[in-house]
Amino acid sequence: MTDPRKAYRQSAIHTESTADIFIAAYDQLASLLHSAALAVSARDIEKKTRDLDRALTILVHLQGALDFERGGQVAHTLNRFYVLIRREIFKASCRLDAQGLRQAAAHVTDVRKIWEQAQALTLRNESPQVFPAPPSAPAGKPSRSGSPSLFAAEPAPPSGQSGDWTA
Repeated sequence: MTDPRKAYRQSAIHTESTADIFIAAYDQLASLLHSAALAVSARDIEKKTRDLDRALTILVHLQGALDFERGGQVAHTLNRFYVLIRREIFKASCRLDAQGLRQAAAHVTDVRKIWEQAQALTLRNESPQVFPAPPSAPAGKPSRSGSPSLFAAEPAPPSGQSGDWTA
């Protein structure tokens, strides 16, 4: 017997646009990061761990969906974004830093809004030439969303490595 909820989800996936799927993934990712922040505040380490495991799984799937050949600079920019978000999540998780998790959620929401804008342009048959970067400010300075920009500076390669290590 087929589970009706599972059948509905499968049907929804097959009828949604790529942008809709990415927007839903960003929504879920931001929601999990906020939930983990609440769990940290409540000192519920098990819930924090479950939420962050799910959040990191979504992040891995988003990163795995990148097509560097067809996506060009946009794919590389998103890859750097995912690397930085993962780094923020790990740092906040280790420090039990609820604000750091909320900060990561704010960055995810910024990029989600850009997907929404790109989708609106596509629906109006005004395909964007370049996927715009999220609102940015100098490194460490707040962006329009009030959160420090992740895109103001390139991540440094791990010690002992050089070149384009994110591709």
